[in-house]
Amino acid sequence: MVLWDLDSKDTARDFGAAQIEAHLRGRIAALATRGQPIVVLFHELDADTRGNIQRYIDAMRQAMPQGYSLEFPRSRAEVAGIFRSRR
Repeated sequence: MVLWDLDSKDTARDFGAAQIEAHLRGRIAALATRGQPIVVLFHELDADTRGNIQRYIDAMRQAMPQGYSLEFPRSRAEVAGIFRSRR
């Protein structure tokens, strides 16, 4: 099982790319106040996500406060390690 902090809403059919960007910007800014890693859920099987992923990454980078960086875990074990580090 992999947990996440932020659902990107990339499979919500009533959300277009612009709404997803706005959602990501707002939630990243809000969650960053916790001072902990943020795990964002995207669905790689969704064609709209694949076509717009760079746009979403750019939106998240713009919303991140100074001192935050964007990283891409390569495995479930790395994601699990992020959650273990919060204890």
